[in-house]
Amino acid sequence: MKKNFVIACVVLVGIFKMNAQLAEKSYLGSGIVYGSEVSGFGLGALGEFYLTDEISFSPQLQYFFPKRFAGGPRSSFWEVNTNLNYYFYRSSEAQIYGLGGLNFANVSGTSNPFSSINAKLGLNLGVGANFEINESFTPFAEARYVLSSYDQIVLFLGVKFNY
Repeated sequence: MKKNFVIACVVLVGIFKMNAQLAEKSYLGSGIVYGSEVSGFGLGALGEFYLTDEISFSPQLQYFFPKRFAGGPRSSFWEVNTNLNYYFYRSSEAQIYGLGGLNFANVSGTSNPFSSINAKLGLNLGVGANFEINESFTPFAEARYVLSSYDQIVLFLGVKFNY
């Protein structure tokens, strides 16, 4: 589990560095996530790299806090997302975008003396908004539906920093 998480982090950092050279405008950000299937909160990190004025590439890593279900095993859940954002509305206060992409979800659990890991691929569909405060940072909100074996609605609230 920890090995997979570290590998995912290294891949995201590589994507951030590679795309930062291509993008005119780039953001790194973090925030709080909520997943309906896992019924819990977690932390997320993202990058956003503009490919055109209307389209950006946004890799994300989201980790949901581990839970122990009544009488059951302790489980943890994390996911890596690669989304394309299409900005269809822009004003001086906000930009609204639709998003679509791939989701890789990993669930692991332990119940002494056994442990299990289950990873699945899925699709993301959703909508998001950036709220212009200043040039240095931008609060954002995203809502997306993950279509996979772990179908869920994910809400992601946070701040993107311009770099």
